Amino acid sequence: MKKSSPRSKSPKGPVWGGRIAGPAGKANLAFCAGWDVRPRPAADLALLPYDLWTNRAHCIMLMRAKTMSRASLRRILSALDRIEALAESGRFTLRPHLEDVHLNVEAFVEKHEGIEVAGLMHTARSRNDQVATDMRLYLRERVLEFVREAIGLADVLVRLAKKNATTPMPGLTHHQPAAWTTFGHWAASHAAAFTRDVRALLDLYAQFNLSPLGAAASFGTSWPIDRAYAAELMGFDGVQTNSLDCITNRSEFETRVAAALAVWATHAATLAQDLVLFSSPPWHLIRIDDAFVTGSSIMPQKRNPDFAEAIKAKATLAASIAGALLGLTRGDPSGYNREQQWSKYLTMDLFDEIGSAPTVLTGALGSLALDKERMYSLMSEEYLEAADMADYLAQTRRVPFRAAYRWMGQAVRMSEKDAIPLVDAVNRILDKESSVRPLDPDEEGTLSCPGCILMRRSSAGGPSPDAVEAHCEELRESIRALRTEEKRRARAIDNARGLLRRTIARCAR
Repeated sequence: MKKSSPRSKSPKGPVWGGRIAGPAGKANLAFCAGWDVRPRPAADLALLPYDLWTNRAHCIMLMRAKTMSRASLRRILSALDRIEALAESGRFTLRPHLEDVHLNVEAFVEKHEGIEVAGLMHTARSRNDQVATDMRLYLRERVLEFVREAIGLADVLVRLAKKNATTPMPGLTHHQPAAWTTFGHWAASHAAAFTRDVRALLDLYAQFNLSPLGAAASFGTSWPIDRAYAAELMGFDGVQTNSLDCITNRSEFETRVAAALAVWATHAATLAQDLVLFSSPPWHLIRIDDAFVTGSSIMPQKRNPDFAEAIKAKATLAASIAGALLGLTRGDPSGYNREQQWSKYLTMDLFDEIGSAPTVLTGALGSLALDKERMYSLMSEEYLEAADMADYLAQTRRVPFRAAYRWMGQAVRMSEKDAIPLVDAVNRILDKESSVRPLDPDEEGTLSCPGCILMRRSSAGGPSPDAVEAHCEELRESIRALRTEEKRRARAIDNARGLLRRTIARCAR
């Protein structure tokens, strides 16, 4: 009797998981897959929580200004609470024929509380200042979320730098081996760039955390409103003063933030490319954990650093979005123009694309395994000590650097041609110079020792262990200050939410 062939079971993980032993990282897979199989909600659904906040603050301010009765306010607040509860359970939908989130919210209040109540909500405001305020609330929370993760990325790089301040590795220029450096110096360089990026974002935060609510359609209002009080209920530092400026330049801060994020993404792309190079042949300096690589559907041996390639793609998108925002309203006259609506989509696209990039990079860096033996073995290839030898000769033989540079070039050619150590070739060249003494055995040993050479490169910010340690302490201090500022800003938002809740409770009495 013929036996049936055993059935092979379908893999539980990705089809490409043959060589990759560990489980695929869910965050990494989602980051690399993009929108391939993931739906995107309506843009204004993301603004709903902020629109509810804007409505509550505005209506409380109208009641305080005696433009709305306490009874009407209570009914509006009750309807807004119902919207919030429905949204949290996924049961509040935006109806397209109502155009946007603002009119959907107002229509819901009208349906449940009547036009005589809902009709009061739009007193002393326009959708122009309403959406500008919603976007400002959205922008500040997304910026703080990004800053929080970007600080974590800078911090893990500083930890890597401090841990590997004495780990020698070949440094590259033009994709070619160039000089001796350390893994710590490399990591600290990326940490410095990301720290500057976070500082730029927090500096921008101070500029855009101002309320445009009350600007109305550009030209203010005759109603007795208190813009500063509404701003306080929403956690803004104050109001953006000129009502026409509020509306004309609605997308200005989205553009400034996008530009800062595009610079961050450019730095991230450089780091990503380094990780690709260092983990690939012929280098093999590092190994990225299985959770952060993907495989091939046909080549079972592959371990692809897809997250790094995705970051490079997203950096291009970030730069494109920043450019699109910069040009979106160029040449428009003052006041509202419909082009501004697309600044909302572009800004949301930007955060959707790169918002999780710091988290993915932090995880990948935290999982790195360094092949220190491989790093050290490459130090003896490609004459990486040549520039340091030229410096040493110029310093100890009291000759112009260009003369020492010329001797070293000749020595490298001789070493290649005659297959002799570089220090021997240097001494042959110096034997021809009657006024210059050759290298003695101690000097030869020093100039052939990566650790000795790196100790000599002690200029501020250089790769000597002491210089790397000092830079790490400087970076840690900067990171501490940035983290304190981010927490202060987040706490101010929480405090504003608390103030709003307490104010609503008083209004309900």
